[in-house]
Order: sequence, then C-alpha cells, then structure tokens
Amino acid sequence: MSSYLLSFAHDKKDLEICITEDNVLNITGIVGSGKSTLANQYKNNYKYIVITIDNFFFADINELDNETKKIRIMLEKKYQKLRPLEFEYYYLDIVKYAKENIKDKILVLDGAQIYYCVDYSKIVGNIIIKRTSIMKSFIRALNRDLKDIKEKNKSKKEKYKIIKRRLNQISDYKNLNKFILCLKKEV
Repeated sequence: MSSYLLSFAHDKKDLEICITEDNVLNITGIVGSGKSTLANQYKNNYKYIVITIDNFFFADINELDNETKKIRIMLEKKYQKLRPLEFEYYYLDIVKYAKENIKDKILVLDGAQIYYCVDYSKIVGNIIIKRTSIMKSFIRALNRDLKDIKEKNKSKKEKYKIIKRRLNQISDYKNLNKFILCLKKEV
C-alpha cells in the first residue's frame, strides 16, 4: 500500500481511480502539485466543464465563467456564506447540479478540498490524485506566493503569514496519504 503514498522527494505517477460511472472527474492533490495545470488541459474541450473549487470561495463572481457562476449562486442561495472547510456539503450539491443540468458533459472539479474536506465514500466519478513530491509542491507554491508578494508589494507581516502558511502545509501530505489509503481500501 505504501507505493500509493506521496513521497517527500520523488514524484510519482498520478493515481487514477474509477469510483462510479458518473460524469465527474475529480482532480486533487496538495498545494502546488499541478492540479490546475492538469485541469486546464480540459478547458478548451467542449466535452468538459472545468470548475476550480477555490473560485467558490476566493474569486470575484464577475470573473467567473458562466457555469461556475451558476453553481456558486446556487450554493450561496442555499448556504449563504461559503466556507472552504465545509466543501463536503457543497460537493454533493455540485454533483447533483451536474447530473441535472450538464448531462452531456463531464464535470471536472479541481481542488485540494476534495481530499481535505470530502469523505472518500462520497466521491463519485473518477479521481486523479496528483502525486508530485512534497518538496517540489512546496517550492512551486512558495514561488507562486513570492511572485504574488512582489507584484502586490505586501507588508512584512503579510509576507510572514504567507510563508508560515506554506510551511504549515508541508505536513498536509499526511491528510492526502490517509485519503489515498481509505480510497484504495474502498475500491
């Protein structure tokens, strides 16, 4: 079983698992593992609708594509304020929405929230788990943050908070490994 788990220093091939026949493709992994890069490969294909989960919580609604905007409005009507750590509740609503409204396409959900917040037994469709090494993912995420810090001229206090958050996320791989083990036992 340990061959499925993330490695600190070595990338592993993405883990792909078919869970149900639903038209959902879940893409998950730790921050900086390449989830969005993979999801973006589906964006220009008319057979797919790609939803970046962070857009439900952090993006300006006016910058969202039509389908993401519809889903976010639906979720906000039901839950008022959307909170990232409560994504499990939204996941089931999103899947239901997809089954009822986008039957002819595959819904691609991109986000760490899938493994971090959703009980593995509730996942439907297919899942791709990015198994980029912990160190490489950390460096990618930190470089992305450092670029953002430089462009937005953040204060020392803001810089410290961002770097501390990234350091705390290094241990997050344990949650993904636990998710992988649970998923592999189930399938």
